Amino acid sequence: MIVCPRCSKENQDHYKFCLGCGAELPRDAAHAPKSFTAPTPPAGVPMAPAGFGAPPAAAGFGAPPAAAGFGAPPAAAGFGAPPAAAGFGAPPAAAGFGAPPAAAGFGAPPAAAGFGAPPAAAGFGAPAPVVAKPPQFGGAAAPPAAAPAPAAGPTPCPACATMVPVGFKFCGTCGYDMSAFAAAFAPTGAPPAPAASPSSAVRGSLTLIRPDGSEGESVPLHDQTPVGRDVGGPFASDSYLSPRHADFNFRGSELWVTDAGSLNGVFVRIDREVPVALEPGAIFRVGQEILRFEPIPAPTRGADGVELIGSPNHGLIGRISLVIGRETTGNCYAIPPGGMHLGRERGDIIFPEDGYVSGLHCRVHAENGQIWLTDVGSSNGTFLRVRGERSVKRGALLLMGQQLFRADY
Repeated sequence: MIVCPRCSKENQDHYKFCLGCGAELPRDAAHAPKSFTAPTPPAGVPMAPAGFGAPPAAAGFGAPPAAAGFGAPPAAAGFGAPPAAAGFGAPPAAAGFGAPPAAAGFGAPPAAAGFGAPPAAAGFGAPAPVVAKPPQFGGAAAPPAAAPAPAAGPTPCPACATMVPVGFKFCGTCGYDMSAFAAAFAPTGAPPAPAASPSSAVRGSLTLIRPDGSEGESVPLHDQTPVGRDVGGPFASDSYLSPRHADFNFRGSELWVTDAGSLNGVFVRIDREVPVALEPGAIFRVGQEILRFEPIPAPTRGADGVELIGSPNHGLIGRISLVIGRETTGNCYAIPPGGMHLGRERGDIIFPEDGYVSGLHCRVHAENGQIWLTDVGSSNGTFLRVRGERSVKRGALLLMGQQLFRADY
């Protein structure tokens, strides 16, 4: 065991950080992992299964009655002390550290011998019905400590996957702060992570879709269900989620999602080959690219009929801008009258470094005086950000933070 120099908590030898306070544990030679190899007994001394080799009838450090007190004969037990004042090698009748009733080694009578082991269970490894703190020299034995409450199941560290017991503030392997992540793994029998009215029945669920396409944790949906980093569950460790990110509620048999003023928004995947109207300022996601649509108004003359000087507008219907920050815009692309395609390998706008974008991903075009966004059969889909609130179809996919969920109801 390694004792933390900051909070004095005992930690396993292979831990790098303290489970109590998160401080880095010393790694010098004095705290190197101890050997688990049993020491070789002296020549002629038989091995015994009790404790660390001490048979029940031979108290002390494993020495038989003929060699009590580290090899001293009975007449000189306890480093030369006579039997009436034995200390570390008393006759077999005095269990614990070998003290007889008249001269208990640490002041403890036979009922509390040694470190709490009764005479029949002498040694260092024998089971004892009561484990008491060793009394101070001449003092009374301390009362037995209360049995600790059973620990809940361990929690996997989100950083290194080490199983960390519930209640520990930090991962002992990598030092990850587990306090914010603890709510994601409530003990068995605890209520579901998302807060909901006790009288509200479960009407659906949000199923986490892992990057490999497999299903992960399922979050129950009630009549009204908040979602966010502070709610816990699979949302607790996603730093791209706001504390209160979105609200899901049922209206009759239909599910609706409302953006609760989040920073990064809620995105719903649009159907393939089905055009969706783009309103001014609409934001959509293609792979890892966040784009905003902005119309380009037709130039107007001044009050005196003077035209504004600028680049000629040959019927441009709008522009697409890369969103790279809260108030920051990256590259802008003008949308010609015939529309434009986006993709990783083909199209008018190419994102060659984004592996989540398909070769030909989506199209933005104008028709009947409206601008439309159409997914042209991409693998990972095109997602449109929710503005205010929006209905969610059964089986619809939603992006919140860096996680993908499917709405089941």
